[in-house]
Formats: sequence, structure tokens, C-alpha cells
Amino acid sequence: MVNDVRRTQLLDIGLELFSTQAFDTVSIEEIARRVGISRGLLYHYFTSKRVFYVEIVRLAAQDLLSRLGQGAASTPGERLRTDLAAYLGFVAERSAGFVTLLRGGIGSDPEVQLVVDSTRDAIVDAVLQGTDRVRRSAATEVALFGWVGFVESSSLRWLVVDIDERPPAETMIRLFSQQLATALNSIEEISTA
Repeated sequence: MVNDVRRTQLLDIGLELFSTQAFDTVSIEEIARRVGISRGLLYHYFTSKRVFYVEIVRLAAQDLLSRLGQGAASTPGERLRTDLAAYLGFVAERSAGFVTLLRGGIGSDPEVQLVVDSTRDAIVDAVLQGTDRVRRSAATEVALFGWVGFVESSSLRWLVVDIDERPPAETMIRLFSQQLATALNSIEEISTA
């Protein structure tokens, strides 16, 4: 029981630190100090900083995905807007970690990449479940994964823009919604041509 509580404390602190700082700037000593344990005890729970980080990435992905599909949406468009608002909320709350993850460094780690790819798969599945306009096909998946890439890239840029000049989240939600509609319409047109 104590082990589970201590592990949870470590993960909570790690999630906080990696959400506000890049991987390379977070030290094992700082994590251990914040929890009130020795560096050696941290290694009892996680064999390396990388293993610890991968677990944090998994938790962050679970957090993101748990925010999607919440609430009662009466239309697919409303569901999309709700999910996009949840996504942007996550991005804003975990900005440094989000940037670090998607821009490289430890983000090129195979285990981290697996988590990122699985998260993208789940987002595409959620979008497909949220619309009855398109059938699942290779072309649809290519378009949707391209859209996810657009959303990620735009979100990264949104984060680094000076806060006084940053477009409001609602503007980003409209942009992302319109881009998705364009992608889905294009697939329909191509499929019926």
C-alpha cells in the first residue's frame, strides 16, 4: 500500500514537472527532493529517468484520451468541438511536455513513439465514431491522420505564439473543425468520382 502511494506521488510530481519543463531540464534529484525521498528510492520504482518518463507519457496520453467523448453532444459537430476544446485544454495545461514530446529528443524513443502513435490511432477512431458521413477506408484514414498532424502542428505553433497575440481557443476549434470537414468532403468527392 505504501509502495502504491509513493509511486503515485512520484508520478504526480513527474507529470507536473514534465508538463512544465523539457525532459532534459528535469533532474532525478529534483523529482526525489519534491517527493521527499532519496534518489536511490526513486530507482526502486523506476529503473531510469527514461522509464519514468515513458510512464509519464502513458499517463498523459490516458489523461488526454479520457477527456474526449465526455458530455452529451447532440450532433457530431458538437462532439467534435467539445473534443477539440478538451484537446486544446490539455495542450495548454501540459504545454512544455507537449512541445518536448512532439518536437523530438526523448520523443524519438520507440516506446514514447508507440504511445504517441496509439494516441493518434485513438483520436482517429474517436473522429470516425463521431461522424456517420464517411466509411472507414485507407483513404479516410490517410486524410484523418493528416488532419491529426495538422492539429498537432498548429497546436505547437499556437503554444509558442506570444500569449497576447495567440488566437483564442475557439478560433482554433473552428479552424480544426473546418479542416476536418474539408478533408472528409474531399474523401467523399474522390470516392464518388
